[in-house]
Order: sequence, then structure tokens, then C-alpha cells
Amino acid sequence: MTKYYLKDHVTDEMLQAVGFYKTPYQHHRYDVNNNHHVIVDKNTHEVNAVKYDFQLLKLVDIESDKLQDLLDLNYVEVRND
Repeated sequence: MTKYYLKDHVTDEMLQAVGFYKTPYQHHRYDVNNNHHVIVDKNTHEVNAVKYDFQLLKLVDIESDKLQDLLDLNYVEVRND
């Protein structure tokens, strides 16, 4: 399974410069639209592109151009866990 992780050198300011903001839980989040988000988990540094599925009532992984932007900027590494 492919997972994405924020690299150690990436700072809060770097994420904010590309549109992310800190949530009350100290995660970083980028809102693509109302229910499509890219989230950086502050504890694990895992990066996920997700949307809220109202039929399943949970978050589901999706494809995201913003995730590709982070890869292009060399902010994220790909791991096959």
C-alpha cells in the first residue's frame, strides 16, 4: 500500500506558503473544496488526500493534484508499507 509522508525539513511556514493552515488539532490541512482535503497528521507526518463520503459517513482516500504538488516540491516522500 502506498503512503505519503512529510519530509523532516518541511516547516509549518513552508506548508502555509502553499495554502495549508493549522487545525485546532495542530494538523495541517488544505481545503480543495467543501469535502475534499489534503491533511498532514502532526503525529505521524502522514499525508492523505481525503473526502468525506456522506453515504459511508467516513473519510475515503482520493486522488489529489495538491498531493502531487507536494511531491513536486520535494516536501513528501512515498513509501510502500
